[in-house]
Parts: sequence; C-alpha cells; structure tokens
Amino acid sequence: MNSLAEDIKQQVESEISSCRNCKKCLLACPLPESKGIDIFHLNREILSERPTHAMLDFAFLCYSCGACNDSCSEHLRRDLHMAYLRSKGRLPKGFTNLLHWRGRSLGPIDKVLYSLKRIKDRPVDSIARHLDKTEFKDTDLLFYFACYAYSPSNIPEKTLGIADHLGLDYDVIAGYSHCCGWPHFLAGDFDRAEPLFIDLFNTITNTTAKTVVTGCAECYKALKFIRDRYAGSFKVLTTTEWITAHQKKLKLTKSTEPITFHDSCQLSRLEDKADVPRALVKKMASLVEMEANRRETRCCGGMRAGHEPERLNILRQNRLTEAKSTGAKMMVTECITCYEKYHPHAKDIKVRDLSELVYDRLKK
Repeated sequence: MNSLAEDIKQQVESEISSCRNCKKCLLACPLPESKGIDIFHLNREILSERPTHAMLDFAFLCYSCGACNDSCSEHLRRDLHMAYLRSKGRLPKGFTNLLHWRGRSLGPIDKVLYSLKRIKDRPVDSIARHLDKTEFKDTDLLFYFACYAYSPSNIPEKTLGIADHLGLDYDVIAGYSHCCGWPHFLAGDFDRAEPLFIDLFNTITNTTAKTVVTGCAECYKALKFIRDRYAGSFKVLTTTEWITAHQKKLKLTKSTEPITFHDSCQLSRLEDKADVPRALVKKMASLVEMEANRRETRCCGGMRAGHEPERLNILRQNRLTEAKSTGAKMMVTECITCYEKYHPHAKDIKVRDLSELVYDRLKK
C-alpha cells in the first residue's frame, strides 16, 4: 500500500487533469477572496512544488466546508485539493494549537502538558474512567468520543445516559491518544494523520465491536475513511443515526416551542444526512428552518482551527443572528464541533446538541 501522502498526491493530480475550468467551485466558495482567484492559476498552484505565499494564504483560509465539491459537475474533491495545497505550506499558529497532544507518540514536554490537561479539564467520572485506555470489554457497541471527551459540554455524558436508559452494553474510546487524525488530514499534515488513522483502526479492530458511534462530524468522516482505506468491516453511525435506530424504545416529550436546526457541512452537505436529524427534532418540537439549510448550510469554521479568530467570530455571530431571525429560542446541532463553536457566542438563543435534547426529553 502506498503512503497516505502518495495516494492523495495521485488522486489530486488525476482530478486536476479532469477539471473543466468552469470556476463553479470558486463561485460557490463562501470566502470573498475566492472571487478574485483565477481557476487556471489555482490548479497550477495546487500542482506546483512551491506554491506562492498568496495562494497558501488562501488555502489556509479555507473552511473545508465542501461547498466547492457540491458545485462541481465532475464531482471533484476540491476540499481535498485544498488540503493538498496546505500540505506544501507552514501551518499557521491556529492550526498548530489545534493539533497539540494528539496520538500516543508524544515528546516528553507534550506528555507532561497533556497530563496537566487531564487534571485541569478532567471530565465527569463516567467519561474520565475511559480516558486513553487501551483495553476494552467484549461488546458490539463502541462510542467514540476521543478528543471531545474533554468538551466543556455534557454531550458525552448524556449520550451514554441514553444508552443506559436503553439498557445497552457498550464501551468507550476516549482521550487525545485516540485522536481520529481528521484535523491533521484537513490541515494537509498527511504524515501525522496516517499513524493516527492506523492506530485508531487497530484499536477498533482489536475489539469485538460491530458498530462505532460518534457525535462529531469530523470523527465520522475519519472513521469511514479509515474503515474503507484499511478494509475494516465495522459500521459507523452518527449519534443521531444511532438514536433513530432505537427511537421506538424512546418515549420523548414534545413541546410547542419552535426549534431551528444547524446543519453540519460534513454531514448534511458531504454525507447527505439532512433528513435524519430533522425527523428526530420533529418528535420533540416544531422545526423552523433557517434560510441557509441542508446542503446550503453555513459553515461554523471549526476546521479552520483558530486561524484569524476575529473573522471566525463574526461568521458564527452571523449564523446565530440568522437562527434568531426564525423566531426560535433554540438552535440545535448534531456535531460537537459546531456546538462548541457556536455555544460561546449564543445570546438570546440557546445552542444545544441533539443528543442533549433527546436525553432531557426522555420520559424516565
């Protein structure tokens, strides 16, 4: 098998040769800078061994939202092309901060810093006992929390609460040592992404699990990618899909309070999963849609890390303003990345994860 970097290079070079230079991808891009980019120049820079600083700057502004993919009549992976372009540049500070402490191969200093983080940001006991463990019990069901085990939300805890309510047997993969590698992949750091992919694949396949469930859209993409790349047989579900599979056993209270739903780019646009969360929301509330919904959703900017934070804050505040314009008092997400990017900016509107809402609406 070729290395991940070699396979990406071959795929990108092949796809660029199929580009019709129609510029639909750039017209679909939410970045205003894209309107001044020449498609011939972009393709040439992607293939260049030494792209210009200006084009690398543009690449690191990319949200990896996939709007470009959706617009392409040739079905090219423009988001992958941008990751490949980023692989030729130096990661900005916002990206390097995001990629800290991931995986098991840490240097002495990072090991100490991660140990301090485990103490400082220790999650509740029901999650903390699973952090970075390497032995798992025999069970068909694994919950994959990885890095978001440290989320300040209670999303992992309430997800397990739903499983306990259903009386299910399960185990949990949690902690930075089990990072999925997708942030590295999207950043173009393929050499660091690959060992994380392999390690996670081996961790899962060394268990008896048949199904892996995650509440992070990026983790979902990574789990599917590594399963297919390394010929795994486990099923990957979003938390929403997993809850929906058990919905007949869940008695949920319904209110008349209107709720609006924010679609994850990775799930609703790139995986075409917009219907499942809406059906679940409608069992608990009246759904009112934002203007930009489903495949036309607006990105939370989560995978641009902390690069240009002021600009990202404006992006998120604008989305929350759009949510409030529907008259809803609550915006629900199904991706913890989206939740964590919007929640700190929420004023006059609540931001909740769908798994939280389901847990709170259970008739216990």
